[in-house]
Amino acid sequence: MSSYTDLLQQQILTIGAAPQWQNQSATPADYTGSPGVDQSKGVALTDAVTVYVAIALREDPSKRTARVTMAAFDATATYTVTIGTTPCQVSTPADESALLTGLRDAINSAAGATVTAIALDATGADVATSGAAAKSVRVQGDTEADFGVGVSATNAGQLSAVVDAVSATARVWGWPGGRGRDSNNARPERWYTVPGGKALALDQTGFLERMNFAGASRAYVELVGVTGDSADTVTSDLTYQAVIDLGPAVLS
Repeated sequence: MSSYTDLLQQQILTIGAAPQWQNQSATPADYTGSPGVDQSKGVALTDAVTVYVAIALREDPSKRTARVTMAAFDATATYTVTIGTTPCQVSTPADESALLTGLRDAINSAAGATVTAIALDATGADVATSGAAAKSVRVQGDTEADFGVGVSATNAGQLSAVVDAVSATARVWGWPGGRGRDSNNARPERWYTVPGGKALALDQTGFLERMNFAGASRAYVELVGVTGDSADTVTSDLTYQAVIDLGPAVLS
């Protein structure tokens, strides 16, 4: 009996051995809000009965990351990135690149050993190596601990920051597949939470789980209660980002 059980378990595990990953989220609009009756939400499952659900609240699970960009340039403005309670400022910069490299230097000087800032060019390379103009600043903690982030500017200047979320709750939805039995029995045209897909508490460690989507034609992950660090300065210029990937898989 044990050999039969082992073989059965191995066969079960082969379902989902080769997921075909698809990215659900590009912006918070892709994962916030109930799916309602919008059948285009999420990703198509193409007859998969098992789906891997991967949710990451951090760009790098070992440290919190913030990416700062210039949203509007004003040569007369003072631009501020606040790390914890420490303001890191650049005043009256000559151009965008000077602003961003100046913020990099101000953060590294003022914030001490708690975070490290790097100015990146349009390709994502460190400008200290590439020599190209800076287009963003990446700020990462030097340890696993969270840190507060805020951005602001005076006059007509504006900064934007995309920051790792600290916590969230996920709900995993499935859209029924198949067809109605006959003309008197239609297929349900609405979303349902799948087994194990209700109120999943998330933190910096993320989530990866193989879930049962048998009978579903689409999968969608919704995040609610997406929050940052208690020390964040929350304004419309600060966005919490999460990444959701879905891996439909069929029998290997």
